[in-house]
Amino acid sequence: MPSATPETTLWDADPHTFVKHRLLRRYLGAWYEILRKGGHRRLALVDGFCGPGEYGKGEVGSPVIALEVACASSNVDNPPLYTVLFIDERADRLRHLEEVVLPRREYPPNIKYQCRHGAFAQVMSEALDSYGERNPPPMFAFVDPFGFSGVPMSLLQRIMARERSEVFLTFMARDINRFIDDSPKQSSIVEFFGTPDVLKIDRSDSRIEQLLAIYQDQWRQRTESLFIGTFRMTNRNDSIIYYLIFLTKHVAGFRAMKRAMWYEDKGGDFKFSDGTNPMQGTLLTLNHEGQLLKQLQERFAGQRVTVEAVRRFVDESTIYLDSHMRQSLKLGETQGVVIPDPVKADGKKRIGRTFPNEVTVTFMA
Repeated sequence: MPSATPETTLWDADPHTFVKHRLLRRYLGAWYEILRKGGHRRLALVDGFCGPGEYGKGEVGSPVIALEVACASSNVDNPPLYTVLFIDERADRLRHLEEVVLPRREYPPNIKYQCRHGAFAQVMSEALDSYGERNPPPMFAFVDPFGFSGVPMSLLQRIMARERSEVFLTFMARDINRFIDDSPKQSSIVEFFGTPDVLKIDRSDSRIEQLLAIYQDQWRQRTESLFIGTFRMTNRNDSIIYYLIFLTKHVAGFRAMKRAMWYEDKGGDFKFSDGTNPMQGTLLTLNHEGQLLKQLQERFAGQRVTVEAVRRFVDESTIYLDSHMRQSLKLGETQGVVIPDPVKADGKKRIGRTFPNEVTVTFMA
């Protein structure tokens, strides 16, 4: 596929790879706890392009991260069964993972893993068939290809159709943009997007952003109650390499991934550049409270609503977190555009400058 695809068994990772893996580690810890506390006794994780499990300088890869999180999360009474499927079409990389990397430690009895050699689409389809349709376990699928072939939207839809299942996908925007006019590659692109309409996209400086919008629109048309989170990866010249796309139908998962993304980019742009020192992170500070307050005024102008209703809107329809919402409401109160009731729904007096869910507020028109 792209010229940047490494040919060796091990290779040196780019800085953005470590950001991607930090997001993965942080979210998987939250995912495990959300589902365990929800009473789920079986959890399934798939690493669809797992690679050898480590990089050229010894840094750990996604398979090790997945199992480390599972081990750390298993230090509880009666932990769920955690099954992990590692898939790679390169036999040498899978062999290195299975024979060199994974045996370096022991795993609790509730953690089971399997390494499968083959194309992601075929092995994943077979795995879904083996789980069956009756009461399948929640699944988290990490789909991290070097390119875009062999990742059909129809297959990812099968994953998302399962109860409480999610997809974390590397959307190789730069490569798609590069090859979209190349006839031999177009069938893979159509399969990836699930529609031939993607081939009609106009040439423009914003074509990469348009490709992302088309892909997201396809998901929204096909999946009800879908939350989509994106994180942009750029090179040293600030040109887009790829997007990380998170798909879930559950607000708790969406909220947890937003927290992970905010942790990596405190500027709220949900972006990492290879020109940024990965040890420093992105420390840009923006007027988040003012930006969110503007959105809240547009959504609730002239309405009297509970803080709980405001929180649901922030959770489900914005990039912001609960902490941003409460700061925005404080700012609105100071500016006189948000008027809180003095008494909460439970009949108790509201404490000044606080916004618990039971408080009712009026947004001035």
